[in-house]
Parts: sequence; structure tokens; C-alpha cells
Amino acid sequence: MAKRLINACAVLLILLMQLQGLWGSTQTVNAADNAVTIVDDESARVTVTPTVVDDRIDWQIDFDRHDPADHTTRAIRIRVAQAENGTGTVVRRDGDLEQSKTDADDEWYYEDEYSKDAQGKLVVSTDLDATQLVVWVQLDGQDMGGTVTKDLLQETAADPHTVTLPVAVQDQVAEAKETAAAKESPDVTTTTDVSAPELTETDGDAAVVPADEDADAEEPVTADADAKEPETDTMDADTNEATAKVDPPGNAVLEATNLRLLANASDDLKVDVTSQTNNYDIKVKSSTATSGGYGSQTAMETNRYREYATAGSTAVIFRNRTGAGNVNLTLEYDYVGTVMDSHGQIVDIGAYVKIDNITNHNGDWNSNRVYAFDFSHNFYSGLVLANVRSFDWEVTFFVKGDKNTRVEFGSYGDLLNQAQLTFTSLNPGEFVNPLSGGTAEPEFDSHHVSHRQFYANTRVGVTKGNFENEYQNTSTGAKETMGYTSHTWGEWTPASYTNPDKEWEDWSGAATFAKGAVALSITGSTFKFKRGTYGASTNAWLALSSGSRELEIPKDLENRKSVSSQKLPGGGSPSDVATETGNTWTNNNLDQELVNSYHPNGTFYYYINQQTYSLNDYLAKPGKITITDVLPEHLQLVSGNDRARLFSDLTNGVAPSGDGVNVTNSVSTGSEGNRQKVTIELTEAQIRGIAFTGGYFTIRLAVRVVTNPTSVDPRATLENKATVTMTPVLGNQT
Repeated sequence: MAKRLINACAVLLILLMQLQGLWGSTQTVNAADNAVTIVDDESARVTVTPTVVDDRIDWQIDFDRHDPADHTTRAIRIRVAQAENGTGTVVRRDGDLEQSKTDADDEWYYEDEYSKDAQGKLVVSTDLDATQLVVWVQLDGQDMGGTVTKDLLQETAADPHTVTLPVAVQDQVAEAKETAAAKESPDVTTTTDVSAPELTETDGDAAVVPADEDADAEEPVTADADAKEPETDTMDADTNEATAKVDPPGNAVLEATNLRLLANASDDLKVDVTSQTNNYDIKVKSSTATSGGYGSQTAMETNRYREYATAGSTAVIFRNRTGAGNVNLTLEYDYVGTVMDSHGQIVDIGAYVKIDNITNHNGDWNSNRVYAFDFSHNFYSGLVLANVRSFDWEVTFFVKGDKNTRVEFGSYGDLLNQAQLTFTSLNPGEFVNPLSGGTAEPEFDSHHVSHRQFYANTRVGVTKGNFENEYQNTSTGAKETMGYTSHTWGEWTPASYTNPDKEWEDWSGAATFAKGAVALSITGSTFKFKRGTYGASTNAWLALSSGSRELEIPKDLENRKSVSSQKLPGGGSPSDVATETGNTWTNNNLDQELVNSYHPNGTFYYYINQQTYSLNDYLAKPGKITITDVLPEHLQLVSGNDRARLFSDLTNGVAPSGDGVNVTNSVSTGSEGNRQKVTIELTEAQIRGIAFTGGYFTIRLAVRVVTNPTSVDPRATLENKATVTMTPVLGNQT
């Protein structure tokens, strides 16, 4: 039989497979009150109503359990999460249902007794970044003899019900975020991209490692002749109050369960110095000061350190070492980040820091008798030392704007304590050691970090990969202190990072940045550490974070896809993720549309959009990102440099520009049945270019129709879905 040719009725129909549309139940939305009905049958009716309340979203779940009319009694139970895999923080606020008091692993909320019928509610809350609530509903029955039959609801009623924010509530979320941002942000005209391009050394400014093991490593010296003393009589909002009186926080307590130090929190920093000899100078530098190294005293007095996030800094420079052991510094950072309180609300915080018990060394600034501390006004960015061997560093966090209330970290009710302090960029010899306060056993990568005894003559870090020899050869003199330090090198530039066994990447967000870090879970309110350096390099940058050192990729990150006739930029910010709930994030004008006209020479575009986590919550980016897309039958990638482009996620308020990054060289193609399989393995450099702000990055694929529409069935539906896999860098976990 001859093959029958299909006439002009034959069409190719594009259809995107959106997982959200394939799974879950149909919901009815009441536009008047934003109530979403998720169960409505003869046994019960359940609705969910989201409402924005200050800096959170409250989700009120109302139930009306009907009389079964079969001489049994029943009870309803409800479970909630932000994703179908059960992840995402959801906090109970009110209602008639309670969780089990005897089984901590039971996530269901229960009625307290069986009855014929009942009405009630459960109110839970999420933060403003939540875009949906997933609700499970179930009924249990009890007969007259007391026998309980569980899971009476079946089929779709028992499935997870995903409730997305209605458009009206999305608008309220956007307004609430704007209000919160205005409240949180100081009057600073600069913003910080947490991908922190300033934290990456340039080749011309990198540290110089001497060939002679006995010589000190030198940091390049900024040209002091061109440096000018900063103006201090007209201070920016991020400059400090020098020698201001700094009192400790009061005794009122805010119970909190986690800690987020923010890379874009610029502080009103106050510094109070107590010295018997009054032998110090304070130099305040604004956020617009030259970003450079601290290879000399003049450089520290005029520059802000190149590794700091964009903020001002304050240097305290002591002209001699007389009475150094009796010097006390107290600092008040007005704004350093946020905590979640015991009610699940996000609260802005500041930090009170005490520094004392200072000891010195002679390695910096040509063994000058001067010694110095330089403090970034961004607490997360830490501080730089010059001719300081060690010091005691004590921190207490307090409520921003209410210094009488200190923060007390712990587990409260349903909220487990997740607060951590992480000490980062611990190059060989740079150390931290817990002294007092509620700290758990430190977490670190044992291949790169260890706990060492330091001696009076200890000097390490001269030669890459030679830590053990240097440590053993210089472990003489009196014992001084113990500390956690890295025994592998932290490289400042991507080009220099060549040996993962002997080094790690020393810039914020790098995939291996956490290998030079030590994380400590904290409980209580005041925490004291011994910090300093036995390193051979000049100066020492000591940084901080609250992100977890052990990177586990979050399981609730969203992946959305669109198909469009338009060649547009991709990538979005956290606010885009929050306010475009239910959308594809990128243009989707060809979804369920005909594409006959694109044969044989037309091009259209698939947009694969992957949500990222924030580097405020995790120290490192993934070590590997793989994108896999099995294209529909009849379609293939085009050839040339336009076939695959990468667009980074964005910080809030930053519009996309340009046409992304060409990732064609990372593309491989194969076959899966009659379909072309596209695999993209992003390179280290391409992953570095993704900001990881909590927004989304985009892969844009250019495709073409390779089959003549007249040779296919009358109506061919082109279904497509993509997978994005992010893999952490693995190490020896301790």
C-alpha cells in the first residue's frame, strides 16, 4: 500500500510538560477572598487562604468535616510543606490541630478527638520568599468498639494539593518585600552582588609566593604616592563613629533558631578603644575608597581591602606595642543580617564584639613596630590584621534598633536550632579556636583542615603543598595556642587554581571555598574564640559566614521551562521567583501553538529556568551543573554559537543585559529513540559566572523543525521537559 500523504491539515503542536500541571489536584479559586478549595466531597470540605501579614505569609486552612452517617466518628489530620518532597520551613501559628507530643518525626497535625462532624482551622506561616504551600489531607475513622481505620480519603483527595499564591497576594508580597527592603537597607548608594566579583584577585594584584622557603610571602604594595587621605568630616552612611562609647547589649532576650549574615548588610559601625598609652589612630574609609591591598601602613589608612564586600571600613592603627596585652576594643555593628525567632518571624540583628588579649608578631610592613586591625563595615566580610599574632574575639548578637534585647539561639517548640558561625578563608596558619559559649563540635573537611598546636616559632604557608614540613620544622619554642587551620593553600585567582588536592578557591561562592572553612553550631547568646595567624604571608584576612559549610543542594529548587518565538535574555532575581508564581518566568508565547511555519529555516527557543539557592545560606556554589533536555521528535538544535546561551541569575533590581554566555562548547548531543538528547556540562568558569542569589539562571536553546509537517500524522504534539542536576564538591567530612 502506498503511503498516504497528509494534506495541509497536518500540524505540529508545541506542548510544554510542566510538572505542576501533570501532578496534583484541580483547585477552585475564589477571587474575592483568595480562598483555594482543595477537598470538596461528601466527607469534608477543605480550603486554604493565603494572607500577607507584615514580613510573612499566613496560610489559613479551614476544614468542615461532614457527618459520615454510618455510626462511626472521624478525625481529620493535615500535613504541610513548601514542596511535595516535604521540604521548606512552615511554622504553625494558630488553630485547632496539634502535632504529636510523643513522636518528634510525625509531621501531621491532628484533631484532639474523634466526632461525627466538626469545623476548625489550622494557621501556618512561611516567609515572603515562599511561592506555594503543599497540603496533605486525610481522614481517620473510629467505630463504636474503638477500632481505628486510617486513610479513609483515597485517590485525588489524598494526593498532595499544591496551593500557589493568587495574583492579588503576589502583589501584596511584592509590596511587603519593598517595605522590608526599605526598612533593612541603610542609606548606602552601593549594592553588593553576592557573587562578589571584588572578592576575586586580579592577576596583577595576586600574592607573590617566594621561591625561598625561609622568606616571607609578600603582598603587592599599592602605590602609596597616589593615595589620598579620605575625607572624614562628611561621612557616608556606612562610615563609623570613631571612639564612640560602646555598651554591651541588655538582658532582654529574643529566642532565635537560625542566623543569616548578609553580604550586602552595610553597618553603622562604632569603635571604642581602651588603651593605657593612647597610642593609636583611627582611619575611617568610605565605601567609595580605593579597593586594594594592605601592603603598607599608608595603604591600610587609605584603601578598603579588596576582599571586602562593597562597604566602608575602619582601621585602628597602634603606633607601638607598649601595653598591647591590655588593649581592649569594643565594636557595635548596627546591622549584620537576620535571625528567625521562635515564632518563625524574620528579625534584623546587629552585633556587639569585644577584642582583647592581643599578642604581636613582626612579619608585616617590614617588621614595623606598628600593629593594626581593619574592620569592614560589612560584618560578613570580616577584618584584616597587621602584625597581630592572636586575639580573643567575643560576639553577642542583638535586635537591630533594640540593643537592650540580645539574641539567644536554641530550639524552641517545633523549630530546631540551625544557627551556625562559619570561619572562612583559613589559609595555612590562620586559625580559630572556640574558647567559651555554646558551640558544638566543629565541622570541617579533614583533608584540608586540622586542629593544631601552635608554638612561639610556628611559621607556615610559604610553599604550596609543603605545610607538614614547614609546621614540623618551625614547631619550636613555647606552646602558645591551639587552633583549626587549613594545611592546603587558598588560591585567590581562578587561573592559579590547578591542584584540588593541595589547594582550594579562596573567594566567596567558589565551589571549593568551604574546604578552607570551619563551621560551629551555636547555642546561647555570647560566643568567644581565639583568632589570629601563624602564617607566613603579610597581613591576614579573617572572614565570617553563617552559611552551612557542608553543601547539600536544596531539594525544593524550582525548574521551569518555556518556549518562545522571541530571542530574549533570561535570568531572574529572588523577587522574580517570588512574584511570578505559576508563570514560566520567561516568555512562553509558543506553548500549545503551531510551529509549521518554522520548517525548514525558522528558529525558535526553549528557555530552561533553574532556581538557585543563595550564598547567604550556603558557602559554595555547586562543583558540577548538568542540563539534560530530550528534545521532541521532529526538532533539533541549530548549529553555530547561538544554539546554547547561559544567563546568570540576578540580584534584585538588576535587569538582564546582553545575550548571555555562549556555552556551545559545553554541549553534546546524542539520541534517545527518535529524539535528540542535548546534554550541557557547564565548566567551572561558567558556574562561577552564575551569581547564586536565590533567583534563577537560564539556558536558552535555539531549535529548528527538521521534519516536513506534511509527512507526519495530522496532529503531532511536541512534548518536552528538561532536567537540571547540581552536584556539590565532595570532601572528607568531620
